[in-house]
Amino acid sequence: MNQLYNQTNQLGNDIRQLSHQLHPVTLEHLGLVGALQGYIGEFERETGIPTSFSARINEQETTL
Repeated sequence: MNQLYNQTNQLGNDIRQLSHQLHPVTLEHLGLVGALQGYIGEFERETGIPTSFSARINEQETTL
């Protein structure tokens, strides 16, 4: 039960950190897809957890 609490707490912290990292300047310069790609790449480097990302905006698809 304690492990579940710790994981949930960490997830909340990660989401909070993501919301701060995606402030308007980042979005303005990179766009939403670029900002998310950067975050996901950083997450993968920090955790060693393989990740993938796919976005489709206006019929243009991006995969990472």
